Amino acid sequence: MGMLILVGLVYAAGHVVSLKIWPYARCGRCDGTGRNSGSTARRWGTCSRCKGSGKRLRLGARRVYGGKS
Repeated sequence: MGMLILVGLVYAAGHVVSLKIWPYARCGRCDGTGRNSGSTARRWGTCSRCKGSGKRLRLGARRVYGGKS
């Protein structure tokens, strides 16, 4: 039981370190392009989820950075 807790703590610490190094991931809606293909040829524009950046914050990154986005 103690070994399982230790492994969990090591995993959690590694996840926090990775959030500090790589806080952003590719946006799933636009596949990282920042563009919305739309339903017709006239509806092209920026992705509404990532606002055209192609990136999104990873789960837990806001907590690591103290609420900053």
